[in-house]
Amino acid sequence: MPYNQQNWFPIIYTSLVIVGSIILLLSFVITSSSIAYVSIVGYCLIIFSILLIIANMFTTIIKKTGSKLTTFLPIFLNNTGPFILNIAIIIFLLSLIIVYTDKINSGRLPGLYYSFSQLAVFLVLIQIAIFYYGVNTDSYLYNTKLPVIYSSFSYLVGVINVYIAVIIQIVLKYYTTDG
Repeated sequence: MPYNQQNWFPIIYTSLVIVGSIILLLSFVITSSSIAYVSIVGYCLIIFSILLIIANMFTTIIKKTGSKLTTFLPIFLNNTGPFILNIAIIIFLLSLIIVYTDKINSGRLPGLYYSFSQLAVFLVLIQIAIFYYGVNTDSYLYNTKLPVIYSSFSYLVGVINVYIAVIIQIVLKYYTTDG
């Protein structure tokens, strides 16, 4: 079989989504002192999968536009908005986990943290599902554009997740106990 990126890109980003999702879901049931590290690995795998989806979008748009910058750039920037928002949220959540690793691993956090953390993971996974189904639609394959319903719903979930992430930051910063 000859080299064709259309064959391996979807396989890799689908695999990363599945493994990252499983790892993030496992972080809910793990009670060890390394729960923060499990979350970091899961979020990193999700980021890599989103970056692969964007790379696939990039190469497809270049093929369709003939690599003309004036036609490529507006199409690319218009299509990557929901993906960039999701990456920004995940990076913010990762930075919180990295900064507060000791507090998270100690397990001395209020129940609010765990509730909102699980909600943030759930919303990230919803966005990933939206992306996955959106890039596999006929409309996306023909126009190289995420259908409006998928894009709009992704923005909605992303904005909600921004609020959840800020609540997580407030809980980690102000509502932790020392004993």
